[in-house]
Amino acid sequence: MNPILLVLILSAGPLKISMDRAVRIALKNNLTLRAKKQELFMAEQDVLKARSSLYPTIKGQATYTRLSEEQKTTMLSGLRLSPTGNPRIPFMIAPEFSEIKTTYFNNYGLSLSVSQPIFTWGALRGAYRLSQKKLKSVNLEVRSTSLEIEEKVRESYINLLLARRSLDLLQQTESELKENLKSTRERYQAGYASDFELLRAKVQLRSIEPQIIQVKGQIKVAEDAFRNLLGLPDTVEFELTDSLYHESINQSLDSLIQEAYRSHVSIRLMEENIRLLEESIKLQRKRNLPTIFYSWNYKYQRPFGMQDEWHGMWTFTLGASWNLFDGGANKADVARLNYQLKSLKISLKSVKNGIKLAVKNYYTSLLSLEESLKSQESNLDLAKRAYEMAKKQYDEGYATSLDVLNAEIKYAQARLNYLKTLAQYMITLTRLNYSVRGGIDKSF
Repeated sequence: MNPILLVLILSAGPLKISMDRAVRIALKNNLTLRAKKQELFMAEQDVLKARSSLYPTIKGQATYTRLSEEQKTTMLSGLRLSPTGNPRIPFMIAPEFSEIKTTYFNNYGLSLSVSQPIFTWGALRGAYRLSQKKLKSVNLEVRSTSLEIEEKVRESYINLLLARRSLDLLQQTESELKENLKSTRERYQAGYASDFELLRAKVQLRSIEPQIIQVKGQIKVAEDAFRNLLGLPDTVEFELTDSLYHESINQSLDSLIQEAYRSHVSIRLMEENIRLLEESIKLQRKRNLPTIFYSWNYKYQRPFGMQDEWHGMWTFTLGASWNLFDGGANKADVARLNYQLKSLKISLKSVKNGIKLAVKNYYTSLLSLEESLKSQESNLDLAKRAYEMAKKQYDEGYATSLDVLNAEIKYAQARLNYLKTLAQYMITLTRLNYSVRGGIDKSF
């Protein structure tokens, strides 16, 4: 995290975090996602490298060579008539020799070369398209990782909301039980309550204390896990600004399944990998076909030949190369890629079936939880009215403290059950979104 931002967070009190903001922080700080993005950057460079093969390769070179000694050779330079002093043979033909340098102390060279394949049966353009498809696949992998992190953050946020809200509810119930115990003790001292009523009030108060301790421990664990997901230091305190809520879905099961087939990242990634393999098979089949290339070279040097002077010359080459026999290696490679392609297509069907089943299960669970919420809302309203009525009758002398205590416990339990079901509904909705699109979408 940015050190300046961290100082501002620590000096400004608890960090206020909504669910969407939590997702943004996690996507910025998550180490797994940051590592995956490096793969994306590498794939982008692979595209640039593949595109470079479509252009000529131009190389330049400058050299200087110093020899420890110069080499010379003796060569016949001509013939001359040489007097012999013999009257009978006054002259004879004599050869003349001269020394010629074949190497010099200082040697300089400048060269420029241009080369490029002219015809490769589309292999170079195919390799370029292949690198682009690989880049798209890595993009989808990054997207998949982002959505997985997003789902985890949202579930963690909901669970932490539930734990904190449950603690508030338990502490509120504890406060009410203390008031009940105080009232029962006063009535007991006045002779209006029995020993059993007093004992029951004490037992109920004591029984809620372990629950509070347990929930506090769960909150501590959940907060540490939440900070870890967001990449926040342990010293950062935060406040959750969102709350648990109920939002109905407006789409049918069939429409969700069809949308999953179109949009799910895993399906899109596998379909892209299938296209990638198909392109690879096309390229592999062209490996043994002849390719035509050219090269042009220019060299400017001193000495040139055996003359210590600057001079230049160029050469042009037009050629063809092909693999005449490889023992069937390329054929085996093509067959292997074809089998890999068939395997991937089978896996795609399996993934689609798995996604369809997940969507169906989450959708069914969501409908069930929605019905359960409606029922618990009714139960919650009844429990609240029963508790309020019991307190009123207790104040008027028509009910005992046990009646109030029982109504209070049932009301607290009804509120806690409703919170748990509501949180489970939100988590199931999150998972349904993820199973449909591979992520979260609020267009439901």
